[in-house]
Amino acid sequence: HITQLDRNNPQLTYNADGVFTDTIKYNRLIDKGQQSFFDQKLRESLIEKGATDVYGNPYTETTFIDVNGLTPDQLDINMFNANELLNNGNSYVNYAGFDYKEIVKKYLEDKGYKIIDKGTYSKESVDYPVFGEAVGKAVASGEADMGIVICGTGIGISISANKIPGVRAALCTNEYMARMARKHNNANVLAFGARVLGIDVALGIIDQFFNTEFEGGRHERRVNLIMDIEKEVCR
Repeated sequence: HITQLDRNNPQLTYNADGVFTDTIKYNRLIDKGQQSFFDQKLRESLIEKGATDVYGNPYTETTFIDVNGLTPDQLDINMFNANELLNNGNSYVNYAGFDYKEIVKKYLEDKGYKIIDKGTYSKESVDYPVFGEAVGKAVASGEADMGIVICGTGIGISISANKIPGVRAALCTNEYMARMARKHNNANVLAFGARVLGIDVALGIIDQFFNTEFEGGRHERRVNLIMDIEKEVCR
């Protein structure tokens, strides 16, 4: 269990009150493509225990999990073996994008969006360019107004989607980038990495991307210049 690992691992730091105090070292410890899976299980464990954050608010499915301030008891996750998680760095790599996709689907459906799911449809290992292409074509053809593509880092799948004429896929790692991608670049596909972002951060980025309008003006001229490059190369 994670607390057993913590007590024997000098990388993890607790203060005199037994409260965890070093997010950076925590991230390094769980830095093998498993952060999102760990965060999900930690959230489930905190909800099950009825734990509250530093402000006394109970943890919910949309709570941002910051391990700073958590006690060893709160970090004790009995749902999986932490040593297995750390020693098998790729155990959940192929699962991460699928798990995020399912969470994002429900999140957007609950907000009233109609979802066209282009895959993947299981936790089996897949080739991300196939799905970048599928989403890109759906947006470019008008089948979908906007798209979201997810892989481990978001890099490969965003490159893939951007190969489709008419697609402006933006890889965003924070809400500011998501707003600017829409306001200044009129991006129509959002990309992010399941191994890079916690799910709460990803959902916040999605909200900003979907709720921000293109400003037009000088930005429209620049986007048109981008599209002119595409037209010239693809003639």
